[in-house]
Amino acid sequence: MELLSIVICTRNRSALLAQTLGSLTQMRIPEDTSWEVVVVDNASLDNTSEVATNFWSLLPIRVVREPEVGTSFARNAGAQNAGGDIIVWLDDDVIVDPGLLEAYSKAARQHPGTDIFGGCVEPYFPNEPPAWLKQELPSLGVVYSLRMELPIDGVIRLEHLPVAANMAVRSCVHRNIGFDPNLGRRGNTGPLGEETQLLSTAITRGHLGRWVPAARVCHYIMPSRQRPPYVREWFTSYAWALRSMQPPGESPEPQLCGFPRWAIRGLVEEEARYLLARLRGDHKSMVRALKNLGLSCGALRYCWDQGSFGRWARGGTTRGN
Repeated sequence: MELLSIVICTRNRSALLAQTLGSLTQMRIPEDTSWEVVVVDNASLDNTSEVATNFWSLLPIRVVREPEVGTSFARNAGAQNAGGDIIVWLDDDVIVDPGLLEAYSKAARQHPGTDIFGGCVEPYFPNEPPAWLKQELPSLGVVYSLRMELPIDGVIRLEHLPVAANMAVRSCVHRNIGFDPNLGRRGNTGPLGEETQLLSTAITRGHLGRWVPAARVCHYIMPSRQRPPYVREWFTSYAWALRSMQPPGESPEPQLCGFPRWAIRGLVEEEARYLLARLRGDHKSMVRALKNLGLSCGALRYCWDQGSFGRWARGGTTRGN
């Protein structure tokens, strides 16, 4: 009998977790399939564990505690504790379609040589979102982990990967490739990219991937993430992660005092473009400027962290020593 493990990593979001677990109670379970739900409590300070254990009578649920704060640590703990042949990754703020497990189980059986599967992620707003976000949401799908339009041929490629809000990975992949602890949020800070790096590494090594349109979730977008500073900070973290994964010495660029000149210039120019576009109500230009501003900030922050400036700020080697 096939065993599928649903893994949910969470920290201090018990109310959202309860909503996600509640939606799992409505799932249809395929024949000849057993399943489990592994909740990884990443050093939560709220009643996360209590909320999870309240579902013991409704779900085949286990709680794993990971004391090291960070999404990569939590994901690695989830992969190590999941007993399933296939691990279905969900975020703690999604509402799951009842047919999700059926869809992944069917796809895995139809494509035994495929190790990575990705599903649809649609937005769920608890309120009326601001006009700029409603208009530009298609261009901000990456920020909110949305996957609404999938390739017609169903093939997962490096330029368009699934997200941990809704993806399934055979356990053999996780036995050989872990989530990089240098990437991933630690609380409310830290770079993004841990799932992108794992999936990119797997595909580069020859693992095949397919999209599963029938595997669907809705991703809760809280009001605090519907503001321009959130978008800017997301692209800042994204740029930091991209530079951290870049091979040393690749793509040399003109610098000023150890910082990319384009990023210094962008910090000023894109801030001005953003303010002007916001004043004019030009949502498209506003979002484009936010994105470029975040990319500039991320490049500068990475150079600061890796250079002597950052070492000095952390109490290490001072500049010039």
